[in-house]
Amino acid sequence: MFFKRMTQKVNIFILVMSMLCLSGGVVYGQDVTSDIEGHWAQPTIDKWLSKGLIKGCSDDSFRPNNVITRGEFMALVNCQFEFNELAGVHYTDLSALDWNYSEVQKAVKEGYIKGYKLPSDEKVALEFKDSSEFSLWSKGSAGAVFSENNIGWNVDFAENNAGTAQVVTLEIENGATAPGSYYVYFTDGGAPIPETVSITGTETATEVASKIAVAFGTSIPGWSAAADGSKVHFTSQQPGTNNEHVRLYALEASGVGAPSSTTTVAGNPATNTSQVVTLSLPGSESSDGPIGVKFMDGASEWVVHVNMMGSPETGSELADKIATAFGTTIPDWNVSASGTKVIFTAKLPAANNSKALARLSGLNTGIGMPDSKITTVGAVPMPDTAQVVTLEIENGATAPGSYYVYFTDGGAPIPETVSITGTETATEVASKIAVAFGTSIPGWSAAADGSKVHFTSQQPGTNNEHVRLYALEASGVGAPSSTTTVAGNPATNTSQVVTLSLPGSESSDGPIGVKFMDGASEWVVHVNMMGSPETGSELADKIATAFGTTIPDWNVSASGTKVIFTAKLPAANNSKALARLSGLNTGIGMPDSKITTVGAAHPVGVPQKSYYRFNN
Repeated sequence: MFFKRMTQKVNIFILVMSMLCLSGGVVYGQDVTSDIEGHWAQPTIDKWLSKGLIKGCSDDSFRPNNVITRGEFMALVNCQFEFNELAGVHYTDLSALDWNYSEVQKAVKEGYIKGYKLPSDEKVALEFKDSSEFSLWSKGSAGAVFSENNIGWNVDFAENNAGTAQVVTLEIENGATAPGSYYVYFTDGGAPIPETVSITGTETATEVASKIAVAFGTSIPGWSAAADGSKVHFTSQQPGTNNEHVRLYALEASGVGAPSSTTTVAGNPATNTSQVVTLSLPGSESSDGPIGVKFMDGASEWVVHVNMMGSPETGSELADKIATAFGTTIPDWNVSASGTKVIFTAKLPAANNSKALARLSGLNTGIGMPDSKITTVGAVPMPDTAQVVTLEIENGATAPGSYYVYFTDGGAPIPETVSITGTETATEVASKIAVAFGTSIPGWSAAADGSKVHFTSQQPGTNNEHVRLYALEASGVGAPSSTTTVAGNPATNTSQVVTLSLPGSESSDGPIGVKFMDGASEWVVHVNMMGSPETGSELADKIATAFGTTIPDWNVSASGTKVIFTAKLPAANNSKALARLSGLNTGIGMPDSKITTVGAAHPVGVPQKSYYRFNN
């Protein structure tokens, strides 16, 4: 039994690798093969279809390039290995009414699939350099996924989030085999701009590409041409724009010219009309020689080669030759001849396809008749990222009082006083804070999000490390904050010292909290003031004792009315190391903010490219 299980797991692993390569849609529907002919995975798809492991979609397609879902993958594995035992499952995104519910039960029973159950870890998420682009709600989950080793770093990811320049590429697949003139055309939807390239007959595909790039250079306003091996990239000089009509194509003269088709009947499913694309030829041939005819639908292309006999062969006879050469090779289209016309008719009524096109070219030089592809889509620059600083309220109020919230961007703190009745939830406290600040701080706006208050910069693209929010209450010793009394310096073997100074006496009793932060983590202790005659020195001893050895890398001690936090080792001074004290009468606590979105400017856009490919 153990051997059988291990064998099944090995087979599942092999199947997983196959599915990742296939990336096809395994969906239950009608048996089809209409869109897999010629696909690189056709042999595997045919085998799985014959075994009944997979079926097509309800629209008579298979969609072999679609991404497979977890549910579809489980259905395939269960069918292949005849897994039928069910396990109880309880997932928040799976209903007993879902088609794949039983497939999940089987997969869980066999142990090769499990669900997601992750904690929230915003701190880890902030370590990603592009964390500023994470949605606020997703930061905790993103951090947790990384913590669980389910994702890794991609150091280059953020650098590409910018406006993109369009690139159109013409790839030369064949070198030249005979001399002649090679005509290359560029169009952005207007009149084509031609360049003639003189071919000696000995050029490689790379040399042909180089000649085309040199011929165009920067002659087309807003575009530049450059060769890259056997490809010619035409790059837009206006990043952020994209033109679907940009196209490059190459052709040679022939005894019937170099005609292109027109759409003579527009497709319209509402009127049950099939699209018709017509390639018209002249009545006679002025010379003989090889020609190519290409049909494209915007996604794929089909090419046939025929020989013209010259006079007395007529255009009608040549049209018959071309139609016969295409035969039934083009899925979804019928090809026929009518006089001097080659007619491409869509098999079914559908929306008109403006990219359906046929064209003819001579083939004397042997290079072929390549057409370009848009290899990089031009995209508008993403907006700069606005900095967000978040103050999270973890506790609701348990007693009335005044709650003081401070905002600082490195300058003098700006306070707001929030009146607490003692019955507010954390969400209600957050709402009161947001209302109190509103848009009163120049360049920032405050808004509540549940128990969080987000302060968002109104200047996207900038980031201020000194922005901070904190809340406190009055106490019998005030609400003091620490100062750095000794700066850390490894060069002089000096450890940093942070000092929290208390007054000599207490004006009242009550609970207080003391928090120490190092910029990454924070530690809080709660102690009770006894009021007079307890002194500041006695309170300092209480605080130091409460901290004890809980803070890694720091020692805590008392000296008179001072609580002293000393770094255990000499290191560079940490400007974010800080201690502060607050009353705790309302029960809300003493929260401090975090920068939850780093303000960032996006880099300049990348131009669009178009490339031209040579087949011979």
